Amino acid sequence: MTTLTGKTYHAWFAHIEHSAKGYATTCCWPFWPFCGTQYHYPSKFISETNWRTSTFPGQVLDDWNPKNLGTAQTITFTVTWNVGLSLGRQSSLTVSYSTTTSVAMPNAPSYNWFDESTPSSGVARARHELVTPQNYDISRLNNVLFTVEPTSVAFLDPDKPGGVMPMILSHYFYTQFNTGESGSISFNVYLYDSSYGEY
Repeated sequence: MTTLTGKTYHAWFAHIEHSAKGYATTCCWPFWPFCGTQYHYPSKFISETNWRTSTFPGQVLDDWNPKNLGTAQTITFTVTWNVGLSLGRQSSLTVSYSTTTSVAMPNAPSYNWFDESTPSSGVARARHELVTPQNYDISRLNNVLFTVEPTSVAFLDPDKPGGVMPMILSHYFYTQFNTGESGSISFNVYLYDSSYGEY
């Protein structure tokens, strides 16, 4: 967007879909038929988008969600480009995700979420923990896909160092299961008006 004074601002929304699926394993010890089944389900999600403001002050994290902390089966929020609103350009994104979309049942699990963001550094970070009701039959979570969708928006401020394209950012995702195993992935991207690349 270009203002009447000739300054151009570019903004990007990062809408994350971070998913993990429950599974079951069977172990026979010391031999068959003495077998037992263990149910593994994703219990913690950490999702981070780093807009790299510490390195490039012109890359400004403007809004992110979910914020603060809370508990819900369905999480709904709106992320807004606030600078765009002040310049007469309304831009927002509404996001909704739920544990019940994948586990359609009464007394379903819910998410606790914790906002671990540091906006001055450009880091939008959310931690989600899956909460199962007391005496819940966790075998019902076998092969169930759980997804969290933390979202943020950042813009390039042409009056600050690094406030020109490309927008350079990184993503980090971590998942831990109730049985202790975990996995993570990270990648870096640079963004232009109509293209992107990884580095």
